[in-house]
Amino acid sequence: MKTKHIWRLLMLLFLLTILFVVESILLLPIQWNTNSQSRPMAKSRQERESKIEHAMFRHKLIQAKRNRSKNSLTIDSTSLHLPKHLLPPKKANTSFSNIASRMLDCEDVLEMSLVKRIGRGTTKEVWKATYQGKEVAIKMVSHSVADIKMCMNRVGNQDREEQRRCYIFANYKLMKEISLLMDLQHSNIIKILGYCILQDESIFGDDHSIVSVVEIGDRLSKRKVMNMPWSQRIQFSIDVLTLLHHLETSSIGSFLLADFKISQMVIVNGTMKLADLDDIAPEETNCTQDSHCHFGNRNLGVQCSSSMCHGRNSKLNLLSFFEKFHEIILKDVPDTLETEVKAAVKKLENLQVSSGQLVEIFKTFQRKFTK
Repeated sequence: MKTKHIWRLLMLLFLLTILFVVESILLLPIQWNTNSQSRPMAKSRQERESKIEHAMFRHKLIQAKRNRSKNSLTIDSTSLHLPKHLLPPKKANTSFSNIASRMLDCEDVLEMSLVKRIGRGTTKEVWKATYQGKEVAIKMVSHSVADIKMCMNRVGNQDREEQRRCYIFANYKLMKEISLLMDLQHSNIIKILGYCILQDESIFGDDHSIVSVVEIGDRLSKRKVMNMPWSQRIQFSIDVLTLLHHLETSSIGSFLLADFKISQMVIVNGTMKLADLDDIAPEETNCTQDSHCHFGNRNLGVQCSSSMCHGRNSKLNLLSFFEKFHEIILKDVPDTLETEVKAAVKKLENLQVSSGQLVEIFKTFQRKFTK
């Protein structure tokens, strides 16, 4: 009898072990690197930070995956006010080449490897990552960005609930950008490849609860653009003006680039694209009289109609374009085009021309220059 009990106990332990192994495989479908060669230790601080961030990033996604079923993603669309097109799509072919036909989701994000941080704003960080041999950019809220740090310092370490609230606005801005990237698709706006929203309890608190994946590009600066040939600079000017025309005539409203900076643009396959959309404003200014549509003391030529300053956003975008690009356009202008180019820039400064008209004028310059 005692021997039978011992054998039963051994069989039970054996079955429990098998169940534990099977459960681990089902719950943690991670593609670990099986390369047996030893990796060199990270030598630079950036490498070490990247490895630590990557490990934390995976850990949070794994924890979220444990708490949900394998084929569903829990989103509280009511509390987030998400449009229907932001609800997670059905899983399709997992090939990277099939991205055009579907959006990447949390399971895809889990398989990505962070390489290095390539940008940091006040509310989010941008990381270069690899997925199925291709490079992508990942945007996510982090505890190390300025807005979160400031909020954490203000609330202190005592109130965990207040600390969690520090992430609400940053996560909202990233969610807003994801929505706009899907609504405003254009050749001069960075392409969104996918996104991941973790379970609702982590949306308003932990790092990386919302992650977006976009195409990767080379970040620009004014100095970098100024050093380019004039023909390339005029093409980039056309790219930006084409973008402004798209924002002005969008089916969901006229958008203002509230934080117009060259540093918020990237080059993707030779085309200039806007990479940051979280600070664009989709509404015109309210008014009761024409003076409410002025910009400071400057009359923009916009009238108050139906309590709105219709056309004010496009005028302000053109003023910002003039401020950032007039030197870029005028530097080393070909002698044969100098008079015409200066006249066009003057019209721009006086707001006597639209973004669409400027696109056609600059394309004319291009054709004349290449003859």
